[in-house]
Amino acid sequence: MKGGVMDIDPELDNTPIAEAKASALVKAALLLDQAKMNRADKQAMVVALDNNLQLWVAIRTIARQPDYNLPDEAKENLAQLSHFVSDLTFKHGLTITDAALDALVNINLRLAEGFLENTGAIHLDP
Repeated sequence: MKGGVMDIDPELDNTPIAEAKASALVKAALLLDQAKMNRADKQAMVVALDNNLQLWVAIRTIARQPDYNLPDEAKENLAQLSHFVSDLTFKHGLTITDAALDALVNINLRLAEGFLENTGAIHLDP
């Protein structure tokens, strides 16, 4: 992980790389949840939203790589989730609702679970 985003070699989609992906997603989810619990700390919200956005930009970039070891449908699902996360973040910024934050947290946690189980939980719909 460099600068708060995932730095993943697409040739290695196994443990511990899958664990690193899951860890980055869980960390982002925790930051979002903590920021939600302490809305008075606007800087914490900015950091949490920015970290999550950077993570999802990295996921989108990885998903677009033709040599990344995932089925095309999974890559498309990751790209769609990334667009959903980006759109939600840019639309609301610091005024993001608790429900929207919960959605971001849940997306991250479910995808992290998928990486750990290697079940392809990337078939989530936004």
